[in-house]
Amino acid sequence: GKLKDDMHEEFAEWIVGWVKEWKKQTGKDLYSISIQNEPEFPEPYGSCVYTPEEMAKAGDVVAKKMKKEGLNTKMFFGEILWAQSNVLSFYREATKYPDLLERIDAFALHNYDTDGIQVGGPSATQWSNTAIFAGKYKKEMWMSETSGFSNDVDGLMKYCGNIYNAIVSGKINLWCIITNNNDETEKLMYYAIKETNKVKANSIRCDAVSSDPSVLSIGFTHFDNQTLSTLLTNSSANQKSVKLAGAVMPDELEVYTTSTGKNAVLLGKLNKANAYTITLP
Repeated sequence: GKLKDDMHEEFAEWIVGWVKEWKKQTGKDLYSISIQNEPEFPEPYGSCVYTPEEMAKAGDVVAKKMKKEGLNTKMFFGEILWAQSNVLSFYREATKYPDLLERIDAFALHNYDTDGIQVGGPSATQWSNTAIFAGKYKKEMWMSETSGFSNDVDGLMKYCGNIYNAIVSGKINLWCIITNNNDETEKLMYYAIKETNKVKANSIRCDAVSSDPSVLSIGFTHFDNQTLSTLLTNSSANQKSVKLAGAVMPDELEVYTTSTGKNAVLLGKLNKANAYTITLP
């Protein structure tokens, strides 16, 4: 269905009602809200289909209403897929409305794409293009939904590749995953996510360059507790010997792995004694 033009104000009132009720029940401001999930095609639940022009117009009415009500809640905008090839059209249209643009905190994408792991491939290029656009307007990039990964090592590898391209090329500030109640992330995904939890809140990305294109590397530093976290993904069919090097290396690093038969297993520690070298399955 479509949102009728004469119902924009009523729709805005409905959104504002949700935001107010959230604060009433929790005592806290809702941080951010989206007016529509995946707007380019019909959903199995109550929803609307929008063109870029229609969604921006409706979003602007909502933004104006939130401003009039003195609400602090921001908006994350888009929640669209690359498959329909209209991502930047939705974003560009939103920038034409000053109140909407001011209210938008993040441009959001759903990471459903055919190429998740090829570094420099279509996914990486698409993420890079959207990140450049968001940066022009000082907006965050969010990956607000993904799923569809098989519950095996192949699915795990695609999931890790998706994260890599989104973080490195898309410079995302937030990543979400949805399981759709069918065990897509039941085991291996859980352990992969568990390992990424070693990257603590308030960590900041640091340079992490791999000399082997089949070994994906992302690095994070946490200045408050002086720690380093590095996520390594071996995307090849062969084991790889990896040596970590840097201007200043920690005295010691714990090493965890998830691979065939290993679920977030502590392999050992890296330090000067073993030359910070590890073998990736």
